[in-house]
Amino acid sequence: MRGEASRFPDDPFAIRLVMETQFLAGNNAEASAAADRLLAIEPANARALMTKGLVQMAGLVAARSNDQAAWGAARQFLTR
Repeated sequence: MRGEASRFPDDPFAIRLVMETQFLAGNNAEASAAADRLLAIEPANARALMTKGLVQMAGLVAARSNDQAAWGAARQFLTR
């Protein structure tokens, strides 16, 4: 998937496809990086914002974090 999508590095659809497949595969770092690329092209892209928030929340859950500021920052992606 990434190989084919790499042929279209500035195409929002290709980037979104990589972002979503990486997220579903549990590759959160790659999903977050793709979301960042998509947000650079489309700053208000709802799917990219949601992915960023979900990736951050997954990290907080894995770390069993009680850091309210970190949780608030992650939720901000979901409420933009």
